[in-house]
Amino acid sequence: MDAYQDEDNGQARLPVDGAFRTVPRDHTTFLVWRITESSADMLPRTHYGTFYDADAYLVYSASLPGQPGGPDVIRKEIKENGNGAYAERHVHAWAGERAGTLATEALRRANQLVTHLGTPSVIHRETATKESPRLLSYFRDGFRILCSASKSNAAARLYRVRGRRPVLLQLVPVSWTHLASDGVFVLDTSDLVVLWLGRAANLVEKIFGAKIAYRMARGADKGVMVRRITIAHDGYEQTLPPGDRNVLDTVLDLRARTVKPVTPVSEASRPVRLYLATQPPKLVSIPSQKPAARLEEVKKAPLFREDLKEDCVYILDAGTRGVWAWVGGNTRSACSRGALASARGLARARRYSGPVSITVSGREPLEFAALFHDWHWSDSRRDVRLRAARSATTKLDADSLANNAWLAAETQVPDDGSGALRMWRVRKTTECERDSTVQTLQEVERPQQAVFYDQDCFIVHYTYHAPTGDQTIIYYWMGGSSPNDLRNLGAKEAKDLYTN
Repeated sequence: MDAYQDEDNGQARLPVDGAFRTVPRDHTTFLVWRITESSADMLPRTHYGTFYDADAYLVYSASLPGQPGGPDVIRKEIKENGNGAYAERHVHAWAGERAGTLATEALRRANQLVTHLGTPSVIHRETATKESPRLLSYFRDGFRILCSASKSNAAARLYRVRGRRPVLLQLVPVSWTHLASDGVFVLDTSDLVVLWLGRAANLVEKIFGAKIAYRMARGADKGVMVRRITIAHDGYEQTLPPGDRNVLDTVLDLRARTVKPVTPVSEASRPVRLYLATQPPKLVSIPSQKPAARLEEVKKAPLFREDLKEDCVYILDAGTRGVWAWVGGNTRSACSRGALASARGLARARRYSGPVSITVSGREPLEFAALFHDWHWSDSRRDVRLRAARSATTKLDADSLANNAWLAAETQVPDDGSGALRMWRVRKTTECERDSTVQTLQEVERPQQAVFYDQDCFIVHYTYHAPTGDQTIIYYWMGGSSPNDLRNLGAKEAKDLYTN
């Protein structure tokens, strides 16, 4: 049994900050605040998606069930009539690497906001460069983490592009020590934008890097290029045109070139673990001593909804996917108050840097339910929509979907699955080199029963009949632990399959 200190300590809640009093309780919305020691300042829409490493922020998203949140959400009234239909409310407390005590302040403000809303909401404690997929999904143009103005007034700025949802991270100082062979970097100077591509960088980051470099090179009048863009490949910087090479040499001394090697692939993800959080009895009340929450491991994956009891608090250890605290509907307030602190204690003990979140029974988001097998939603509205999608037509053919936009969006399929399906596994280069008769793509037999593996990549070719004739969809699936060279090879094969 493990014990972790509760940081709440049962203190009385502070009054709600005045900045939150105008937040609508019963409408969909999306708002962002910058947190200071004394206030919460609401940001204008033009500042959304830009965060500074010495600051802390609060992001609030309220959306209808199954609908995306973000700056483009349309404000609508939320009608919760007590039949189990609930809106999805998420509060993200984000703190930069140099935010210091503002991280704790942002979390305190998040609790104040939830108190004002008066409705259970999911609270996420976010960490810079390890943001949750939900937070990144709000910002279509990417997530920018910049250095505070006091330390970034330079003629040249260096950025790294990371992740499938692009995160643009500013690096200080501008130096070779930041560059790595598996990364994509953008060097922004007054005359030139340099896109530096590591030899082992993955294709997705290369594409996002090119888009970001293009945006930087544009002037205030979009579409008009005010600066040139040059692409520098890892190890071939000397082959740049003389003018571009001189600019790069001025900012980064080419004679002092050093590049970090490829980062080793992280170990395979551990199975999800479920812990029961209990509060030890207090024999003597000592105000300066914080109670320690005890965590008792209940079981490992696979997990089921029936494993969660309504009168208990549970902590889920999902490894790199984050740590969750779940509060049952019949839990005593004294036990539920320290749930998030217990989850944070477990994350620190395991040395996780990912998000830590808390949710209550009946308000579980999709990413939480994905950790369980055969999760059954308590949200009746979601169940009704699924039943409507199933009963709207006996056959989900292309004609029905083309005439019913809502049904097409709800099902996310082009037909009923009766089309022609082919699937290939992308072989590693080493497999092909050992045997010259082995092709890069290995066709999978019985693709309807195929199993996807985390370290592999697959290409799926699906043909269905539409009113305008036969149509084809090509899906490219990349395993979370697949190496970059395999992903790049698979992307090339998928592109060749598309063009042929």
